[in-house]
Amino acid sequence: MVNYALKPLGLEPALASGEGMNNSRSLPGALKVRKVSMCYDISIYTNPAKVEERFAATFAEPDRELFEPSYHISAHRLEKPMIPVIANKAPRHIHMFLWGLIPPWNQEYDGQWRRKMANAKAETLLTRKTYKKPAQKQRCLILADGFFEWRHIKNKTYPYYIYRANRQPFAIAGIWEYNQHLNSHSVSLITTSANPLLAKIHNKKERMPAILRPEHERMWIDDEGTVEEKVKLLEPFPQEEMAAHTISKRITQKDGDSNVPEVIEPATYPELEKYGNPGDQSQTSPDSDNPQTSLF
Repeated sequence: MVNYALKPLGLEPALASGEGMNNSRSLPGALKVRKVSMCYDISIYTNPAKVEERFAATFAEPDRELFEPSYHISAHRLEKPMIPVIANKAPRHIHMFLWGLIPPWNQEYDGQWRRKMANAKAETLLTRKTYKKPAQKQRCLILADGFFEWRHIKNKTYPYYIYRANRQPFAIAGIWEYNQHLNSHSVSLITTSANPLLAKIHNKKERMPAILRPEHERMWIDDEGTVEEKVKLLEPFPQEEMAAHTISKRITQKDGDSNVPEVIEPATYPELEKYGNPGDQSQTSPDSDNPQTSLF
């Protein structure tokens, strides 16, 4: 089954049937736990109807069938991670793209390449060959409920779950490509410098996803203005509109499924008390926004 609806909008019929690609969320021969660097772990557990309402877009067919509300999607641990995006060529539809940009000339999608291309720095979008054309002509929104980062203290790492203070889904700026060899669309998540909250949490790299303010989401993917003007939208998201809490280290375990509600639940580390817990709102979230109930 080919998604011909994509063609008039300038996209190739890549992921319609999953042909040539496996939307695997399992961990066959689980990869070793990786060294933590930038943003390689996100969540999108909100049910499809609410996602569509929030972003004024509908899931394209059969991408709706490929979408699985997920507490943890990892660009490292999954063989072929797929994440929901709204591409500039189809601004009223949500598609599922492979996470890890595959340039047109590349003929394989392996773990090493996936890790290398999962992120793109906002500062080099217009100077690196791999990113320049997508930044100019192939921008997208990556949809998420939250993301994960690690805090480094005395040679130990502590995982945090970070999200909007209002617990609403948000959009991260991304760039996409189509690869004819693999018949697939793929995406890189754009990162920017950390705001004060993320600088305390992601204190080794001091980076964060380029979360777009709601009023900037459509500006990022529309055709109005110059690409230089659009890159200026990729500023650190205001810390006062974000929240975070420590979680268990289940997310980094080699064995077991990390795509479960427990992975985003608060966990305490007594040794962190003297260092403070930046952004902690783990006890203040309203029941109506409880992530464990938002799937239904």
